[in-house]
Amino acid sequence: MLSLAKPELNLGDEKPKAPAKPGFWIPFCLLLGFLFFCFLPVLRQDYAFCDDFYYLARSIRAEDWLLAVVREALLQGRPVDGLVIDLSFLFIHTVGNLVWLRLAGTVGAACLAFCSYRLLANTGWTRLQAFCLALCLATVPALQVYISWAVASSHVFPALAAYFAVLLTERAANKGFKIPLMLAAIICMFLSVGFYQPSAMFFWVFAAILLFKPVENPVVGQRLKEQASLLVAFFSVFATASLLELGVFEWAKRYFGTAALLPQRSHLTTHIAAKVHWFIVGPLVDALNFQRLQASPRVALVIGAFIAIGLLFYFKGNVYQRLVQWAAALCLIPLSYLPNLAIAEDFVTYRTEAGLTALLVFYVFLASAGITQALNKPACATVLGSLTALAAGISLTLANYNVNAFFVVPQALELTLMKSQLAGDFGPRFKSNPVLLKRDDTLAPFSRYDEFGLPSLCQPWVPDPVIFLFRRGLIESDRIESAHSPRE
Repeated sequence: MLSLAKPELNLGDEKPKAPAKPGFWIPFCLLLGFLFFCFLPVLRQDYAFCDDFYYLARSIRAEDWLLAVVREALLQGRPVDGLVIDLSFLFIHTVGNLVWLRLAGTVGAACLAFCSYRLLANTGWTRLQAFCLALCLATVPALQVYISWAVASSHVFPALAAYFAVLLTERAANKGFKIPLMLAAIICMFLSVGFYQPSAMFFWVFAAILLFKPVENPVVGQRLKEQASLLVAFFSVFATASLLELGVFEWAKRYFGTAALLPQRSHLTTHIAAKVHWFIVGPLVDALNFQRLQASPRVALVIGAFIAIGLLFYFKGNVYQRLVQWAAALCLIPLSYLPNLAIAEDFVTYRTEAGLTALLVFYVFLASAGITQALNKPACATVLGSLTALAAGISLTLANYNVNAFFVVPQALELTLMKSQLAGDFGPRFKSNPVLLKRDDTLAPFSRYDEFGLPSLCQPWVPDPVIFLFRRGLIESDRIESAHSPRE
């Protein structure tokens, strides 16, 4: 039977075994290998997606485009992102060169997986559990979008800065909130938030790993105090970095003006109840469906109930102590989506759900650990390791399918169609005025938001750069392989 009975307390007579220190090169190379083959389709095929064309054409056309990109990034609250785009396109001259950005994103995902693995293994999970869970975290739909979209491929790296911010914060909290360590953590988090806010929310994923690490027979009251102290430290670093970034954004508005601002993205929401409802029926449903792109509210409800019940079994202590930890865990869910909850914009995309989805993946893992431990404690590690390995295999397989079927193949086919029209294969009328695919004309199995399966040419700012790049010979059309639509 499942039991919520209070566990025996460890009064310190026996020292708990320290977790075995994870290795470095072997796990990193294995993670890199798995993710390299998972995202191999984006590395083998020449293609570009939406803004890739825009930034490439702009870098070739305009002499002052570098400052313009930085200005636009500042006005979106992402100054570091603007600098990275500037540096990236100094070395990108053709569509074929974009593969190097996607490769950098793949390596970044491997680094993110490795950081997750190290943190999980160091907090007491077995190496198999940590390794497989790290692969699941590195293949959530948001990261599939980043790695498939060359301009966004660098958005993996803010999660790494958030990782170091969490480590520094924990060390500072353990040493009496040492100011130098707290300042270093704030700087790391400031750089992360200033790069790309959604992936910076991996901060709360790493924080949850430290807050809810497995502890056998703990002194629960002492453990709750430690968790409260850590949570205060994490929130202090997060809030300070966010306020500093908000200050940079406000300065940019005063200095550059507001003409280029997106109105809903530059203002805080005033409709709290409507925003909460939007979060529940939109991003939260997406995140609880994980790799299932055609999100179902029923699936989300089942997974949400599983997490809620499983976490109660995972946490230690009496009913009150479990509920306190359970409430703290649930509070991290909106925090992992806070940048998008705070603004007036209500446009849902997978790329904004990186931290949210990864946090829920970790919670499913904790819930599974709690339930398997309650059912059969001696076999818990074996069963949980097997389930996590199965989840990692499914996640890698679906991620590989998604990037190929929703990005690589449709974009290659779209470029082939444009190439044929501009070459006059369909007659002079289409050569001078090519037909552009509309949003509903997806060449993928279906389209989801402005990411998975979206035809690039349906965006109003894309056709002109595409035609310009073709006529300048900057799209190596002979290297665009013939592909078959996944709908055929």
